[in-house]
Amino acid sequence: MATRQARSEQTRRAIVKAALVVLGRDGAARLTFGAVAREAGLSKGAVTRHFPSKKDLLQGILAFRAETFRALRNDFVATQPSDAAPQFIVGQIAMMRAMVENAQSPARAIFSALLDAPEAMQEMGQRIASSLVKAQAETVDPDLAHLRWAAGWGLGLLSVFGLSPFSEDERNQLFNKLGNSDLWRPLEKPAETK
Repeated sequence: MATRQARSEQTRRAIVKAALVVLGRDGAARLTFGAVAREAGLSKGAVTRHFPSKKDLLQGILAFRAETFRALRNDFVATQPSDAAPQFIVGQIAMMRAMVENAQSPARAIFSALLDAPEAMQEMGQRIASSLVKAQAETVDPDLAHLRWAAGWGLGLLSVFGLSPFSEDERNQLFNKLGNSDLWRPLEKPAETK
């Protein structure tokens, strides 16, 4: 028998998944508690009990997507040889690529919904900053790690927003190059000895 806390978490996840469906299907303008409740098969009161404001719902969506992408990144890294380095930056690039290639990704709608509640992006900004620190920590050349990290995010976001000047093949080639650490090693500055 599931505990009360487990049932509550299941309901929260169902609400977030329903919100993602609404965002992907109808866009940010139609993300309402009523629409989410209908999609989840719950009452509007049940939705607002778990997410009292649209900001709370957006933060729940962002946390769910971050968890999903973290798992994807970790699964990707787990398939790489143990001596492959740097692992984190390659995982980040794979994560951005997956976001772009997922036809069901409501990323564009999520970002447009966040324009209505920019304070909900603060936590996401902290997660992004944390990922940059991790990418930097695993390399001898932080500047090169920053460039690869930013290029992966830029390529991903341009594609998600429909602004990419690259064809799908060109985009895939760029992701392949960004994710291939062997191509970047000759550009790394030597490690400083102490």
